[in-house]
Amino acid sequence: MRLFIAVPVPAEAAAALRRVAATEAAELPLRLLPAESLHLTLIFLGERNEEQAEQIIHFMKEAGVTAAQKKAVPPLIRVERLAVYPQGSAPPRVLVAEAAAGREQLGKLHRILIEKIPVSSNRNQNSGKPFRPHITLARWNRKAGSRIKPPHTLLRQDLGISFKPYQLVLYRSRLSREGASYDPLFTVELPS
Repeated sequence: MRLFIAVPVPAEAAAALRRVAATEAAELPLRLLPAESLHLTLIFLGERNEEQAEQIIHFMKEAGVTAAQKKAVPPLIRVERLAVYPQGSAPPRVLVAEAAAGREQLGKLHRILIEKIPVSSNRNQNSGKPFRPHITLARWNRKAGSRIKPPHTLLRQDLGISFKPYQLVLYRSRLSREGASYDPLFTVELPS
């Protein structure tokens, strides 16, 4: 099963982000994600078996939110601008909202999780690329997307959308022709 740990986006902020994405989708070949699916991924764990999933859940139960993690949880996450990933000459794949306020703390939380998750093979998390906290809002229509370059200069800046992180969730990702769906396997409540 494909697993990842993320901060879910609360309903009000998710609805606001989806409205922004819908405006962009009118101009670009995008397939919007449902508002209830929006999240900020902290660590992608990839394919894991049942035993490994149980180890991760056990770790999350035992550790809860440690003092180090509490310091790494920002009081507010502010999403500042839209961007297209990957950047550069590769064909566009996703439209994202990048986090601004809370970015450094989220980076610390990302590193803590990489170091503490008891199941090895987090190699893809240590690839040398900087952690870029973001929320995926839409996926590019692959057929049309490969021919159309995104208008980087037209993507909105200063979205003014922020939210308080309230949970860390271990999700299972299920892929289908309709897109990915995310099932929460375990949740840790964050201090308010």
